[in-house]
Amino acid sequence: MCRLLFGEYERAVRACKNSKSQKIEIEYFELEEKDEFRLNIGKLKKELEKKYDLVIICNPNNPTGKFLKMSETEEILRECNKYDTKVIYRRGIYRIFRGWTKGKHCKQWGKIRKKFVL
Repeated sequence: MCRLLFGEYERAVRACKNSKSQKIEIEYFELEEKDEFRLNIGKLKKELEKKYDLVIICNPNNPTGKFLKMSETEEILRECNKYDTKVIYRRGIYRIFRGWTKGKHCKQWGKIRKKFVL
């Protein structure tokens, strides 16, 4: 989960545990000032090698407003699929994203086995 996301995502993930004994670990992927608070795709890909259960992505990022390019989104989705990582993709601009869910713009979207769009 990227650090600059709203806290609602963390609360939602924590609320999903099935029992009091179930442990949920949340790791944050820090967005750095040196990258102008843009998602560093190379670093994220390296991090995904740890095989996470779930990745939450907001596009554009909230609160920075930084938008992922289509090629960056495809790269992230490819990596998540490679490691069987579920993806929650929070799209901020429905007009643009609507075409992605139909496979018109994002070639990788149809290939993702475990995806959720908010």
